[in-house]
Amino acid sequence: MRSGSVHEYRDDGAAGKEKVVWSAGIGQDGTYLLNGRQVVYYSTGRVKWETTYEAGRKTGTETYWYPDGKKKWECRYSSDGTWSWLRWDQSAALISSSTWRGKKLISVEKSE
Repeated sequence: MRSGSVHEYRDDGAAGKEKVVWSAGIGQDGTYLLNGRQVVYYSTGRVKWETTYEAGRKTGTETYWYPDGKKKWECRYSSDGTWSWLRWDQSAALISSSTWRGKKLISVEKSE
């Protein structure tokens, strides 16, 4: 990322709309890249989705919540290019867990 190019942006939405907060800047090659924490809020104010980008690539944990605040799914990104995806139903029971490398499925476990 070019020094001093990363800034936080926000769309506070209109009445009844979702609010969005994100950070982005200009990469060394001149492209606009997401960089930093990104959050989308339900109109109620609860967090709907959250992730972190580093120079356009997702890092750490990405989470999506049901409107009542329970987790719907979560992706955990590793530095080696693999990521795990966990999904829950509305009662908070784990539905499945899978491991990926890019877009290729490596393994999957389904809950009973």
